[in-house]
Amino acid sequence: MLGRLAVLTGLLGVAAFAIPASAAVALPSDPPPRVSVAIPAEVGSGESVVATGRVISFERRGSVQLQTRRYGRWRPLAAAALRHGRFRIRFALAGAAAVSIRAALRAEGRTVASSRAKLVLVRPVAPPPAPLPAPAAVTFPSPAPPPAGTIYWGAWIGPQFTGTAAPDDMSAVAEFEKLSRKRLSLLETFSSWAFCSGDSPSCQPSVPFPRPQLEAMRGYGALPVYSWASGASGGADEQSQFQLADIIAGNFDSYLRGWAEEAKAWGHPFLLRFDWEMNGDWFPWSEGLNGNQPGEFVAAWRHVHDIFSEVGATDAAWVWCPYVNPNGNLQSAAALYPGDAYVDWTCLDGYNRGTTASPTAPYRSFDYLFGPDYRAITESIAPSKPMLLGEVATSEHGGSKAGWISDMFARLPTAYAQVRGLMWFDYYDQGNDWPIETSTSATEAFAAGIGDPRYLSSDPGG
Repeated sequence: MLGRLAVLTGLLGVAAFAIPASAAVALPSDPPPRVSVAIPAEVGSGESVVATGRVISFERRGSVQLQTRRYGRWRPLAAAALRHGRFRIRFALAGAAAVSIRAALRAEGRTVASSRAKLVLVRPVAPPPAPLPAPAAVTFPSPAPPPAGTIYWGAWIGPQFTGTAAPDDMSAVAEFEKLSRKRLSLLETFSSWAFCSGDSPSCQPSVPFPRPQLEAMRGYGALPVYSWASGASGGADEQSQFQLADIIAGNFDSYLRGWAEEAKAWGHPFLLRFDWEMNGDWFPWSEGLNGNQPGEFVAAWRHVHDIFSEVGATDAAWVWCPYVNPNGNLQSAAALYPGDAYVDWTCLDGYNRGTTASPTAPYRSFDYLFGPDYRAITESIAPSKPMLLGEVATSEHGGSKAGWISDMFARLPTAYAQVRGLMWFDYYDQGNDWPIETSTSATEAFAAGIGDPRYLSSDPGG
């Protein structure tokens, strides 16, 4: 997921699915390029190993991407630059199974050629030693949850109303408010760390603390939700300058410390939704992509959090936000949880796409999508934390959007009592019709649900 971020900055795209060899786009070359790769026939689960290989008859600039075949598609595993016709890629596999792997030559954003698939046996290994206990909880005054029985609510509002997305144009918020018939108490926006190409050696974090945007949201009376992405422009496996190991090593400490000092100087509370949907395979901070190794996400999160703590940037509340995983085909969220001392709010993102992607796709209910992970988080992973639904939306295609929205509002008060914040994703995204205004019935269902007094209105100037 999610194409919406590629639309906004070109950074954060949908999953970087490799083009099958049969559909590879050949660049002019005579003879055609050939890719060979040497991969260990057997590896231990989670073991870091190296694949090496050569590319013949290719004189252009390119990279090589290791790919695994899952659910009928080749999906990225790790990547490296092609240097003098050779490549060396470090990777790790999890689980206990036989995995098909190939090396794909990529240039100009396309797959040019690929090696033959090789079968690698992943064997289970002894469990690692228990992690060291987390340090004593850091006192981190943060935006508190609303009073018992109430919920903050809001939206991530796109440019469909005014041509510019909120909060850069607060009139877009006013237009959404007319539809919902209620003032929003949360508003969301995002940015990456940089706007340059993430695989360029000269690409460095440069996006400053978003004071004007946060001021606009606070001036409206809403609590800001800021989604902060540790990357730059490019696909999930094209961020060689922004690997988790680089964060852990302190390569960005100067930038992070300056950003945290600006947050402290601003002096108002906001929710910091850092490196969300980390359990998926579409963002460059996910383990298994972009050269990232198992265990590095938690270490990187803690490193960034520790800098904020050292600076005294106590107005940022840390929001840990995996993507819903009802079918169990994503990474385990539990293994990616940084610990209670490093998280203030938990969170979930999820979408019902209906038949938008496929005419035979099922129309998934709110409870089907969110129920399993909500229970896992609130009963086991982080039972003491309030939860934010960071991105929620449904399509009109394949079912009743109005009915889906009404069902969500009916379930939240009782079955999802730990949800203390709700963000609707009111954005058109690569053909997906997420906004509430796609039909009169959907708009009315949303306004009726959010009209319940438990959903708090904004406090202008407060």
